[in-house]
Amino acid sequence: MSSITKFDVWNEPIYKINNLIEELRYAQATLDETTCENIIERLCDSGYKYASVLNASAPSSGQEKSTVEVSIENNAGKIYLSGPNAVYDEFGTGEEGLHNPHPLHDEYGLNPYNSGPKIFYNQFAARYQWFYPPMAGMPYFTPTGYTSGIPAGKQMYNTLNYLRGIKNDIVAEEINSALQTLK
Repeated sequence: MSSITKFDVWNEPIYKINNLIEELRYAQATLDETTCENIIERLCDSGYKYASVLNASAPSSGQEKSTVEVSIENNAGKIYLSGPNAVYDEFGTGEEGLHNPHPLHDEYGLNPYNSGPKIFYNQFAARYQWFYPPMAGMPYFTPTGYTSGIPAGKQMYNTLNYLRGIKNDIVAEEINSALQTLK
């Protein structure tokens, strides 16, 4: 059996209705500004921490490891890889990238794996390779500096999926917190 609660606005004093309207306007403003800012900050903070852990163990395609950066402007947050090799570290390169590709590689108009003027087929290794001496001896590079590329690190892709999994909880927590302040 369900019950219905009725509120007869015509029998209530007008000041109660005006107070209710003011409280609703305050709630809307609070939820619109502060809550959005808190949600964005929490998502960016969680994403930054998660991406940083992934990036620390991801392969690097160059001497300067990519870094995770965050920016928040105009109620919008961005988490991204930065550095001269960020695109290679995220999407992978060469044979290794081809065998462990990034799911969104083709959506970004990137060159196919194993393409470029310095790539050659090494018949002794039975792989496509190129020579990059500064990384000699590093993971995915031979002691003399030959490489068949690196697998896709997918740091940002995996962070996006992580954030999709936690966003509803963060939004609910922040809205509930904002509503508690209105009591």
